[in-house]
Amino acid sequence: MLRYVKIVTVIFIVLCFCSAGVGDITVEPPGGLQVSNTSGYALYPVVSLDNSAREWGIIWLDNLYGLWQLMYGRLGLDSHDSLIVLNTMISLSTNVCSYTEPAISRGAGFLALWNYYMGSGYVYSLPIANDGGHSGSGQLLDSTGSFSSRPALTKVGSSFGSAWVRENALYYKGDIIFARLTSSGSISGSKRNITENETGSSGYPTLAWTGSKFGLCWVNNKSGYYRLYFQRLNSDGSPDSGIVEVTTTNENISYPQIIWDGSCFALCWTANSNIYFCRLDTDGNVVLGPITIASSGNAHYPRMAWTGAVFGIFWQEGNQGSASIYYASINNSGDMVISPSPIISPSLASAERPDVVWSQRYYLVVWHQGSSAETEIFAAKVIDTDSVPEINDAEVVSTDFPAKLILDESYTAEVRLKNSGTTVWSEPDGYCLGAVGDSDPFTSATRIPLPSGTGVKPGEEVTFRIELKAPLTPNTFTTAWRMLKGTDEWFGEIAQADIEVALPKKWYFAGGYSGTVNSIDYDEEIAILNPSDENAVVEIKSIADDGSVQKSSFTVNAHSRKTFDLSTLVSNKKIATRIKLLEGPPIYAGRLLRWSDNGIQHIAGSLSMGLPIRARRWYFPTGNTLTNAAENIRLYNPMDTTAEVTLYFYPSTGSQSSQNFSIAPHTFIEVPVKDYVSDSQVASIADSTNGVNFIAEREQIYDAGSWDNAVAMSSPGVFYPATEWYFAEGATVGFDETITVFNPNSESVSFELKIFTTFGSPSSYNYVVSANKSLQIDLGSLVVSPAVSASIRSTNGKPLVAEREMFWSVGGLANAGAHSSIGSSYRAKCWYLPVAGQTTADDFIALLNPNNEDANVNITFFAEDGSSQVYQFSIPAERRRTIYVDSLPGCKAKNLSAVVESTNNIPVVVEQSTYWSSGGYFWIGGACYAGYPVD
Repeated sequence: MLRYVKIVTVIFIVLCFCSAGVGDITVEPPGGLQVSNTSGYALYPVVSLDNSAREWGIIWLDNLYGLWQLMYGRLGLDSHDSLIVLNTMISLSTNVCSYTEPAISRGAGFLALWNYYMGSGYVYSLPIANDGGHSGSGQLLDSTGSFSSRPALTKVGSSFGSAWVRENALYYKGDIIFARLTSSGSISGSKRNITENETGSSGYPTLAWTGSKFGLCWVNNKSGYYRLYFQRLNSDGSPDSGIVEVTTTNENISYPQIIWDGSCFALCWTANSNIYFCRLDTDGNVVLGPITIASSGNAHYPRMAWTGAVFGIFWQEGNQGSASIYYASINNSGDMVISPSPIISPSLASAERPDVVWSQRYYLVVWHQGSSAETEIFAAKVIDTDSVPEINDAEVVSTDFPAKLILDESYTAEVRLKNSGTTVWSEPDGYCLGAVGDSDPFTSATRIPLPSGTGVKPGEEVTFRIELKAPLTPNTFTTAWRMLKGTDEWFGEIAQADIEVALPKKWYFAGGYSGTVNSIDYDEEIAILNPSDENAVVEIKSIADDGSVQKSSFTVNAHSRKTFDLSTLVSNKKIATRIKLLEGPPIYAGRLLRWSDNGIQHIAGSLSMGLPIRARRWYFPTGNTLTNAAENIRLYNPMDTTAEVTLYFYPSTGSQSSQNFSIAPHTFIEVPVKDYVSDSQVASIADSTNGVNFIAEREQIYDAGSWDNAVAMSSPGVFYPATEWYFAEGATVGFDETITVFNPNSESVSFELKIFTTFGSPSSYNYVVSANKSLQIDLGSLVVSPAVSASIRSTNGKPLVAEREMFWSVGGLANAGAHSSIGSSYRAKCWYLPVAGQTTADDFIALLNPNNEDANVNITFFAEDGSSQVYQFSIPAERRRTIYVDSLPGCKAKNLSAVVESTNNIPVVVEQSTYWSSGGYFWIGGACYAGYPVD
């Protein structure tokens, strides 16, 4: 029958070389690396690749101890990618016969199959750990019949498919047996006799897995010659097609091998001592070949591997005792890429019976070699540049992303990747780390170059560092990064993390007054919203202009608002204020500041949200130093180090200028802008020159007719320019509304202004604002409506800063009432309004839906007594809506906070405005601010 029964007896003197004329083929190390160390015969090595692609398991037959047994060795690469022996000569079993080759495949460790002969033949399996560890001497798979041999094995996920020959001496018939094996080598399901109903004798099974089916090949002599046959099997081994005769020539075929190349099966075999190759479709039909690979008449034992570019075929050329290892490659179109060439030709020795696996960039080839009385196992890396497909791949080795960041907090993240492809990563070739989707919520730098511009070879690792900065709204955001070549070739594993962005525990107000200052009576109230289920403990600290500090701590109950009158803490001083959460859930802080003058209570005032961060730079898009106007910029340093701050002024007329200031720790200064810019509209930037973060606010005061200090506006600085700005509040009937757009860039910026109303479609207008200039737009000249909203969008990608001012007449006195608000650069699904209602004011919530889908929102109002009420509203697509708070049942004349939440995930924009009457004058004062967005 089809047995290899001759035991060679050889002594070896080895001298191997890479044959001249092979082209770009390299053998490392030259001549190969000796794996075994026996004083007898080491034969029939077979090899499997470890999952890491840097280690391999080898098994072979060895008579080191005078009894044939199965041996294991493990190969790997050192730090220089040189081939080394990691474990060798580990005995797995002593019940081995030398008649047929064993089989090995990668599982959790490896799985070995072999043929045991003691009067009859048996097939055994044995799982092997990477280091050669194993338990027992194997599991018996087949003992039926007189002889079972020639096992074949292929990996199927974490399990295996296997086949072997079962020979019946009585009937002189060999059958092909198939079995599924578990990861531990046990039979799963039933063994199947594939050729039970076939005439003739079958042998040499070989098996491949497509991902869903098995392709099984074998030889059979029912035609009088051993021809090649194929059958497709289901995952359980049941037939999925009929048996197909692959070859029809009158030649005896032996040692076939089948592999799957991703679209077809490929076969190589020996016939009449020549090597042949063909490709089959999934039904077993020949679609290419047969093609003659070697025609010397002295070629045997072919083994091949698919690289993704070519089929590399290795075989023994020459008879036992005087053979060399040859190599050729052929592409999937049948073109010979490398003609047959000797790669291992020992002098005075013989290299025989190769086996091969592809290891991403090279072949790992094993063989036995020797002469006369001794043979050893050898291995080598065979590198053929024509065989290597250009594969870009990357493996995530480790990441260092923060689990949580505070609003606007920075963090240097690290991503360590391994080049698991076949190409060299280099900056000139366009390799970099890219933000998935070309955007990331934590940075505008969506491309991270290779460190120091050096190349990263296959198998090497590289660490990328990414400067992250938390967004300005609390939520959980995903950062995701992947390797990229050029502009659109993404590859490899994705390094990603979900990062919680949390509110800081501190809120700041740079501007403020308590009691009587410069003959003006001020009322300043801090409103604190606690929308959570737990109580919060809060500390208020006020820093006065004389350096004195006062603190007060109190509890803000769950689901309530707390109003704190600062006059109970500080009297008759200019102050800056810090609110600190000592214990409990997040809070939100707002400030209502009103003053009395000209004998009229609360003739003017302002409303603002607290600033949750300290920043290095602050922008003020508008300001006024005309005769009847006074602009003051308050700079507050809450840090322990002096802040060196430069104020840059950008007047509408005249030249730009700057002024330097030093702000001692835990103090503030007030800068009268009129001292540096006179009679002009002016934009400003406050910048820390020594990197100490600070807080900045702007106060604008106007005289109106005979009333001094009758009009007031207050705006926090903007700590980042943005490409989009939204204003939910607005009106051009009964009000004069102006939007000022400041361009802090060194080049002009084009932008689109879009105006939304309660009814009808929005209207659009296009503008250009020059470098370092402000542009004021009178909305009344564009649209006449009692309620308008607006958006600003940069059309050339350059960021801007925008602010809105609104004036109205009081008692026939033009522009005696006013308020202003910085725009919001966010559309959000949730908004917090610490000040949403006052006991002696008319309060409104403006809702803008700039999207092309309708938005539904719930507004929950929280009172100081812990009660709350929920109201539902809808805002049509590209429309705006005003909610009169005092008209809602249970909301009139109350100090209220509010939370506005989208119930259908459509983000909106929210502002709150308040107007009060006094001294017989209707709406003598008013204030407005944008809510705090949470996505």
